[in-house]
Amino acid sequence: MINGFHTVRVVAEKLNVTEETVRRWIREKKLKATKIRIKGLKEAWGISPAALREFMAHYNNQLS
Repeated sequence: MINGFHTVRVVAEKLNVTEETVRRWIREKKLKATKIRIKGLKEAWGISPAALREFMAHYNNQLS
């Protein structure tokens, strides 16, 4: 976690999908994410634990 947010890589590992799939869900507004600043000027997507839980609940319902 970075500043209380999960990284794209961590979310991908938890959901057993690729990082690109997670980024696509973010672009499609299926997964809520926030740009977070890391290491100076570098930015990355951060997914809050609450947003991940909400997505996983919806994602699991779609698979059932």
